[in-house]
Amino acid sequence: MRKYFWLIFLLLTTQPAFSQFSYDEIKDDSGFDFEKPFHFYWTPHFNRVEGFFLNGGATLRPEKLTGLQFYGDAGVGFWNEKGKELRFNAGARKDFHDFNRLSIGFDIFRKLESEDDWVIGTVENSLSSFFIRKDYKDYYGVHGAQIYADKKFKETHTARIEIERRTYDALQRNVDWSVFSAEGDENPTLVPFSQIIEGNELGLRLILNFDWRDNPIFPLSGWLVRSIYEHTEDDFDTDGLFLTVRRYQQTFSTHRMILSGWLGTRKGSLAEQHTIDLGGIGSLRAYDNKEFFGNRMAMLNIDYLFGGDILQRVPFENVPVLGAIWTTLSLGLFVDSGMAAFTDIDNGLTSGFDDVFENFKTDFGVSLLVLDGLLRMDVARRTKSDRGKNDFRITFRLWENL
Repeated sequence: MRKYFWLIFLLLTTQPAFSQFSYDEIKDDSGFDFEKPFHFYWTPHFNRVEGFFLNGGATLRPEKLTGLQFYGDAGVGFWNEKGKELRFNAGARKDFHDFNRLSIGFDIFRKLESEDDWVIGTVENSLSSFFIRKDYKDYYGVHGAQIYADKKFKETHTARIEIERRTYDALQRNVDWSVFSAEGDENPTLVPFSQIIEGNELGLRLILNFDWRDNPIFPLSGWLVRSIYEHTEDDFDTDGLFLTVRRYQQTFSTHRMILSGWLGTRKGSLAEQHTIDLGGIGSLRAYDNKEFFGNRMAMLNIDYLFGGDILQRVPFENVPVLGAIWTTLSLGLFVDSGMAAFTDIDNGLTSGFDDVFENFKTDFGVSLLVLDGLLRMDVARRTKSDRGKNDFRITFRLWENL
């Protein structure tokens, strides 16, 4: 376990990214930077737009001003388009109350974003891009400012309001290189007929996050329910509603089950930054990356994990080489079912789901996990009614938060 510590540390210190199904959660101070006056950090990454991106930042907590902190970072993407290399983020936050914290803050930013952050994290996608030329995200630049208020209640739940002014910046793909890809391989292109549309947007987001899990990092039981309502004006007049529901349940022995559901709906814009993509890694695992897309989406997922209850019954722990990792392996089964489709941009947020619910695509498969999900291989197959030449797909995951 010790040799994996650096990897766990890297993943846990990666800052969260914005997407339609998530928000910039305020993490409670713990571990390495608890109440330190200065905390230095960096969040490097690699992708097909910037290539290598290197940055550095710091958080300042004046000792005489309790609950106040200033933070900022800046970095450069070495393969980015000329004039678009520099990215930065700066802001301040004031916390009130030790329990059921209230935070008020602001940010000024020029950063890279993707609406695909809910299916794969930055660290995992960077490693995939760097080693095997598989970048699973589409990107755009944004610059602007945000003010927010974030309130904890009953210690684990969150209510948050954000007001943000942003300008969208379309970016081109600049990198077709990786360590191990075969000659001629290229990063995937954008979804067909999709386009990041540049323009200005003034947005309001209302967020409710209910967390009844027994552990926020390695949950074994409990519920996680998140709802996000978004309203935007100026060049993009939209309304959006995004719901995530997840149930963690221990069954018997070392077994546990995770049931997850996502529902997304938006009216008023069909620009790529406002639509929802589905298919491939992190969603319908037997389908092509972003095979389905639209302004309506629904998906259900069931993962059943056996822990060490099956493989460890096979006495391979004394086999040379294999025995060294055998006790870290476990098995799982999964089913994915969902669909994304377009409807009229003027339909209400609760209407226009007919094509989504009538045309659900389903796959199922087997998972091999290392250290209960730190590394994971999924072998997925489409159901009999929707099979073609690509019946099976194998994906490798790093730290999927089950």
